[in-house]
Amino acid sequence: MNTTHTVIVYWQKIPPKYQNGPLQDYKVFLDGAQVKQTNNSEVLASFPVPCHGNHYVSVRGCNKQGCSPESPILIPNYKDVVRPAKVIMEQKKRSPEVYLTWFGVKKEDFMAVDIVWCKMKPAGYTCSDDIQVLRTNSTDQLSLHSDIIGAVIDEVIFGVAAINARNMSSGIRWQEECRYFKDEVIPIVGSVHLMPDPPRNSLTLTWKPVECEPGTKNVYINQYQIFYCQLVESGNTCALVLEQKMNVSASNVVPVTLRNLNHKIRYGISVRAVSLTKMGPISIMVEGQPHNDDRGSDILSQEMNCLNQDNGKLISERTNCLI
Repeated sequence: MNTTHTVIVYWQKIPPKYQNGPLQDYKVFLDGAQVKQTNNSEVLASFPVPCHGNHYVSVRGCNKQGCSPESPILIPNYKDVVRPAKVIMEQKKRSPEVYLTWFGVKKEDFMAVDIVWCKMKPAGYTCSDDIQVLRTNSTDQLSLHSDIIGAVIDEVIFGVAAINARNMSSGIRWQEECRYFKDEVIPIVGSVHLMPDPPRNSLTLTWKPVECEPGTKNVYINQYQIFYCQLVESGNTCALVLEQKMNVSASNVVPVTLRNLNHKIRYGISVRAVSLTKMGPISIMVEGQPHNDDRGSDILSQEMNCLNQDNGKLISERTNCLI
């Protein structure tokens, strides 16, 4: 089990008029001991921090005359706070706004949310300059106008940190790298088919998830809806009064098993993708009838995405802490 985790701490550079001479570097301290020294143009540093207990990090700007006063932050015990599980950034064509949505923040557990952003380096999703912070009471979504952002949207990355009742920050959860557009058309779900050897009285369905394609305008898929029904004896149409629906998070891994079905009935099954605001077209229907013998297994293991219960402080990230 890991006893330390990596923390990335961000700071705002000291303005020239307060530097009292040319600034040489920034020094980063953990619980009073220096752990990093960066050049005067850097705005972040990463280093290991023990998983357990509260720890203080401070940053000082230094020149030949000495160093600035400490600017401390608290990195709380990883069990004390939980950062958002996911942050999605969406745009609209020809719109000056961005739309942020985040997941995993319970309203009753937090008193505020900090929205952060910065210009990113050309090589990837890392800040190239100072981060900006906007505190809000929104619990799961917010729109920002480009005038507030103060930069070209395509050059900026966004993150969210939740603030609990003790004024502790969860640490930043940065947006997913894929850039999404609200007004893109949701594609039809493809490659829908039934898997062989399902559990008894069940049917196991799989399909090709809608994935992010670099260099194109993508639509964010939040979940999939599975429709299944009893087919009429004369063909492949549903007895509509018996149609049922199941929602599956897009974070889960296919296949999905429909259980407690009637082995005497032939079923029709279809899927559609759903964004945060609209639904896509329904896929082609596949047909199947459950078995009621000992073929297959009665146990289905569905692999789930594991979300680290990471913690941190307002201008920090945490990774690699095992619970």
